[in-house]
Amino acid sequence: MLFMVLSANAAILANVKIEGGFFAGLRTVNDAEIKRVYGGGFIYFPYLDLEIFKGLTVGGGYEFGYSKTGKIGLFDEIAKLDISGFELFLMYQYRAKIVVPTLSVGLGFFSYKQAVESASDLPLVDFKKTTVIFAGGLKIYPMDSFFFSIEAKYVPLKVQPYEDVVDLGGWRFAVGFGGTFGFK
Repeated sequence: MLFMVLSANAAILANVKIEGGFFAGLRTVNDAEIKRVYGGGFIYFPYLDLEIFKGLTVGGGYEFGYSKTGKIGLFDEIAKLDISGFELFLMYQYRAKIVVPTLSVGLGFFSYKQAVESASDLPLVDFKKTTVIFAGGLKIYPMDSFFFSIEAKYVPLKVQPYEDVVDLGGWRFAVGFGGTFGFK
């Protein structure tokens, strides 16, 4: 009995593939006023994923780096906006030889904060929002276990910290690299 359990576990581990990667790129913002004050910014996205079935992976990562300063209001008060978040995704990778197209969908758990240096009592904006994520990209494998990648990701992120709805969503265009690890 013990031999059968160990053999089954060894067979499962023989097909396990783990990928880790790192993206860096540009983040856009949909809201016209936010775009005018803060503009787009640079983001980073390290991630890990696990292949669960031929080309189908589940994974998670963390987007950070968007931290922008601008001037708002009648008195051009200094304001800072930070957006970051964890993402969980399901990705399909069409396993061709060297070039591998990818499509993914997931959930993002984002935090957004805005602080204003003001003489008045403007409240700190510090909220969280969950949203869906859509992405597509390409991986290029110059070697079996190393890849370069590009990705376009869309994140809809409409928030309502107070009375007005603000669209913090937008595109992420990123390039990256990573590695594939298996238990063969």
